[in-house]
Amino acid sequence: MSNTRLNIPEINFDEMFKSCTENVKTTEERNRIRLEGYLDILQRNNKTYVSNMQETKRFSECFPYKKDSMEYSTFKKDMNWLYEKKFSNKLHNERKYYDLINKNVKNKRCPYCLHSDIDEIDHYLPKSKYPSLALTTENLVPACHKCNNKKLEKIRLFPHPYFDNVDMYTFIQCKINFTNTTCDLILDYEIDESAVPSTLYIKIKNFVDITERLHDYSVHAASEFNIKKRSLIRNLKSGKESLIDEIQDALIGHELELGKNCWQAAFYRSLLKNIDKLIKYLEVIQMEENILK
Repeated sequence: MSNTRLNIPEINFDEMFKSCTENVKTTEERNRIRLEGYLDILQRNNKTYVSNMQETKRFSECFPYKKDSMEYSTFKKDMNWLYEKKFSNKLHNERKYYDLINKNVKNKRCPYCLHSDIDEIDHYLPKSKYPSLALTTENLVPACHKCNNKKLEKIRLFPHPYFDNVDMYTFIQCKINFTNTTCDLILDYEIDESAVPSTLYIKIKNFVDITERLHDYSVHAASEFNIKKRSLIRNLKSGKESLIDEIQDALIGHELELGKNCWQAAFYRSLLKNIDKLIKYLEVIQMEENILK
């Protein structure tokens, strides 16, 4: 069973590339015959890229000319033009491939952070450094603006939504400090290095360091608790088991919808793990509120 966050969209690369190049008008800067001539290079690099990602190997672009040559410079400009002016351009029919990749996300959540909605497409390996992958389906990942913007042209790899079985493991943890009832809960998110293989941990660490998402998770989890506090107290009045049932329902719902490494799942797992501390915390809050009445 696959534990990747996304399935690879079913796009015929040859048909897509033909669609992007067949109506290009030849100008001094653009030559349709030259563009069509890239197909073999792209096919070979696409095949190598997929194989490397499946085997967790580093991808090395193959091009018949040196990277400091005029030919390679022209190739980079042409591939960027095809992506910007054809593939992602809302005015062209080829945009349908871009939209198909975005629609591949069932819940609209970014597969990197599992928090924000997708806004755009990220080149997993940046097209500025790997122009042969500018149109490669397996290199095009739906993402939210923050993750994509933070990642930009960095080569420090994130977990690959199409290839890394990232959700085979439970690695995101939420630490809750229940000691102070006079202010918001203090929550800290961290990554459990021991829970994942070292190669995957490096990618996860890259993601949290570059995007600073752990801070976002802490802020949103504190807000989540404030929203749920009244409901938790109400269920506690019906007994400990009623409280546990509510938390378990929330945990299962988020795991099914977003996966076990979303911040919400980590938050509710922590509440269950510290259920007795939570109960004491809620009882103190209720007592203080009764005194103020």
